[in-house]
Amino acid sequence: MTTYSIADPDIIQQVGNVMQAHHTPLSSAEVRVGVLMAYNPDGAAVKAGGYPARASIRVVPHKDRVTKGYDAEMVIDLMEWESMRAEHREALIDHELMHLELKMKKVKGPKGSPPDYTIDRDDQGRPKLKMRKGDWNAGDGFREVVARHGDYAPEFENLTRARSMAEAAKGERS
Repeated sequence: MTTYSIADPDIIQQVGNVMQAHHTPLSSAEVRVGVLMAYNPDGAAVKAGGYPARASIRVVPHKDRVTKGYDAEMVIDLMEWESMRAEHREALIDHELMHLELKMKKVKGPKGSPPDYTIDRDDQGRPKLKMRKGDWNAGDGFREVVARHGDYAPEFENLTRARSMAEAAKGERS
């Protein structure tokens, strides 16, 4: 059975630091992220798309924002977190925050001028968010298909494509 607890203040602060360093639009809009730690001694405490994950994030529904006091909720697998180095933890937080995107609305300007955009806000004045998909997905896989087809299995093609895109992105590091 999975149990949940509110993350320690240092983890919440780390999420804020990563947001400020790498997600300026979210930080500037004062997006609030609640952080829960999930624990399951029998297996994965967090799943995404039905598969074990180190963490997940979601946009909090409008009415729940009133009671929770935050706009998005990150859930981190406690056992995974405790096994990770600081660099991996920061990258994990960065990854989860990448899934959040501000909703923007068009603002009418003078006739003939290009449209301008502003952050869309709810009736509480909180920024509206939407989920962003990753730039790639390696898809699911089956051991038996790989055993039968080796390098020709779609699993290898998907992983090769994802690896190639990740390597290209790694080359863009500043």
